Amino acid sequence: MSGVAKSRKRSAQRDPTTGRFLNAKSRRSPSTTTTTQNFSGVANEDYEALQLRIRELEQNKLDLNDRLRNYNHVLEHNQMLRTEVERAEKKLLKKEIEVERKHSELCTVQERHSAALEKHIQLRNSLVDRERQVEHLQKTKDYVDGFTNWHATFEQDIREKWPRRHKSRYQKVKVLLVQWKSDDLGVEAENRTLASVFQDEYGFEVTRFRIPDNQPTAALSTEIISFIDSSPETLHIFHYAGHGLVDEKRNDAIWAAKAAGGPEMPSNMFQALFEDTPSDAILLYDSCNSADTNIVRKRAGCGVTELIAACGFGNTAPGPGYASFTNALTECLHEAAELGQRFCVSDLFSSVLARLRNSPRRAEKATPVHSTLTSELASRQIFIYPPDTQDDLPVIQSDVDLHRIMFSFNVGRMKPRPWREWLLSAPADALDISFRIGEQAMKIEDDQEVSGEIEGEEVKGEVKEETEQEVKPDLKDED
Repeated sequence: MSGVAKSRKRSAQRDPTTGRFLNAKSRRSPSTTTTTQNFSGVANEDYEALQLRIRELEQNKLDLNDRLRNYNHVLEHNQMLRTEVERAEKKLLKKEIEVERKHSELCTVQERHSAALEKHIQLRNSLVDRERQVEHLQKTKDYVDGFTNWHATFEQDIREKWPRRHKSRYQKVKVLLVQWKSDDLGVEAENRTLASVFQDEYGFEVTRFRIPDNQPTAALSTEIISFIDSSPETLHIFHYAGHGLVDEKRNDAIWAAKAAGGPEMPSNMFQALFEDTPSDAILLYDSCNSADTNIVRKRAGCGVTELIAACGFGNTAPGPGYASFTNALTECLHEAAELGQRFCVSDLFSSVLARLRNSPRRAEKATPVHSTLTSELASRQIFIYPPDTQDDLPVIQSDVDLHRIMFSFNVGRMKPRPWREWLLSAPADALDISFRIGEQAMKIEDDQEVSGEIEGEEVKGEVKEETEQEVKPDLKDED
């Protein structure tokens, strides 16, 4: 029984449509059963696919609804922006109309101002032209008046300066002696003696400065700037004693505290400080490679700058001692002070050169150098006056003693400044000077002649110079 039951259980089949078990009696034919099963499987697959499609469509519907809501929000926002833009456009249009109106008003005002400005410019130009005419007429009048009375002014100026023509032109003489604080040459004793000569025998204002090793260029520049008195009535004397080297890269002279390995600085920048002032200056360099320039610059407004150096560029100067430049300079200044005579820088240079040449212990390659660095347009020399300078010097020696020298010149071609300097350079034994104007003086013509004469002590004769070339000085400067 159990075996029969098991066989029944195996033979039972389900209806694919209803899901019920089929008995043996009610079994369908094999073909019918297979067809029904296939159709039922296809229907199930389509159903599942349709269900999946329906879910996808529902999801798409939800997505589309979300997107539609977003689009609606964007549309509402754009509508608000459009409304604001329209409102802003209306405001801008109103402002544009207002600006156009104000621009029109400003154009009208500008036109009125332009017309007024043009009228003002015309009036100003007319006033300037009239002022120029008045100034020109005044200058013409002053020129005519001065030209008519030029001889009186010229004679008055000469007479005021005539008695003191051989006295110093300087109200003050300042001396600056410079050496290194860490000097290894031993220049202290010679500089002290030189300072004593300048101060005690000449009465000059002497300052001594020791260059520090730290920032020497700035320290010396500051000292020189404070030392310089930019006055034509002040004479500056600058003396440097120390090492002098050559910058191989720039081929320039430099000052150094030691022969090698010490602080150093260019020398030309300090020289330029003296060259650019209206005061006269004497530069004295006691160092190797001292004189690195001899070009004379002539220009208006600057003083005369002369240099005396212990040796030329590329040469070696002797150190402190009997044959040193500073020692010879001190001796020459001392002798000139004892004589009480004025002397120029070239005379001082000649004295120093002669003393060094005659020295038995002089260095063979050391020869002092004298150079004029800057000069006025009308060449002039620097003179040094000891305190007891006699007014009867210099005296010009001549083979013929003349009591009176008379000369004449044309007014139209006269240049007062060089004539004034030439007349004031007359020797001390010329006692007086007088001027006479001819009968045609008031005609103010170019061929007008003026005669002048210088009187001496004894009557020896009279010389009248008719040729201008014989009495006319070097006229290189316009006054």
